[in-house]
Amino acid sequence: ELQDRIQILTTERNDYQSITITTNERIKEIEHARQSFEERLKELENDKSSLHNDKFTFEQKLKETEGERRDLFDQNREQEENLIDLIHEKEILEQKILDLEETIREWARKFIDIADKQKLIQVNHENLLNNLKRQYKYSILTYCINQMHDGIDRTKDIELFNCKSSTNYLLSKLQIAVTSTRKIQDLWKKQNESNETDTLPFLNECITLANCMADLVVHGKATANLVQDVILANDCRDVTLYCIDLYTNYQTSSTSNDIDKQSNQLIHRLNLLIEKTKTFSS
Repeated sequence: ELQDRIQILTTERNDYQSITITTNERIKEIEHARQSFEERLKELENDKSSLHNDKFTFEQKLKETEGERRDLFDQNREQEENLIDLIHEKEILEQKILDLEETIREWARKFIDIADKQKLIQVNHENLLNNLKRQYKYSILTYCINQMHDGIDRTKDIELFNCKSSTNYLLSKLQIAVTSTRKIQDLWKKQNESNETDTLPFLNECITLANCMADLVVHGKATANLVQDVILANDCRDVTLYCIDLYTNYQTSSTSNDIDKQSNQLIHRLNLLIEKTKTFSS
């Protein structure tokens, strides 16, 4: 079952990496389109400026021609045709300016649309990453909780009544659990401060503690049978259940203060068990 779960998580990680690569490629394509648009926009602005200059020059020329026409009204029709041609040229230039202005507005709308799509892709990418991280974290913590439940279920095995377990081994497991709980408490605080690099170490330490607690509850029961102390077995079971509650709160993202208090309480209970176990080993 563990191997299957690891395979599923590996597949999810590969899917996530594939989605990330595809998204990055799409962002590069959009960035390239945006740069091409900006270059084209500069060209259109230059064309517009040139046409405005041509229009101004033409209008100056038209004024001069109209002045000459008033002075030379009796000149031949050829000059009048030239004037008509100039007027027509002016209309063409004005229409070109209008067309260019419309083209600029259209490119501006496309640029805004591209920018909006790029922002949407970035937001969706971030949301996808966050969802994958939450799912991965939830799955790992669920695996840890199941590990500890499996340990509790193993204490019901009748063979444990004949199992000889060392109190020193149980003591070492309790000490490891205290150290691991403190590490988890510290890593939880760091990742809550938006330090993403601490998420994986946090989950790895959660797995370490879960395996330790599963081992602890089994050997706690076996040691209790050996020293004939039922309370020791119950205490080991209770501290494991308390650790399960702590992991459940990690899954539901309880407040940092609640998590901190519960972690301190778990450490306190483990230390009490350490002191009690020492009395059996002495």
